[in-house]
Amino acid sequence: MRKASNANSLIPPLPADSAAQPARDKKGSLSLWLWVAAGYIFLSILWTVMFKVAATANVQSVPLATQGAKP
Repeated sequence: MRKASNANSLIPPLPADSAAQPARDKKGSLSLWLWVAAGYIFLSILWTVMFKVAATANVQSVPLATQGAKP
């Protein structure tokens, strides 16, 4: 049978053991998820602390103009 085009010659052949690819590294993916969880916990704590500090901050209103000033 004759080939329709020469495009298949541009694709390199697969290695002989490509069907027996090793499974994902379980330790590496677990480590990644632990870092994601640690980041989430850190940001949650930081967010909580920031809002508690903002709630306890002493805020005073400042008038925009003096009482006798006219626009």
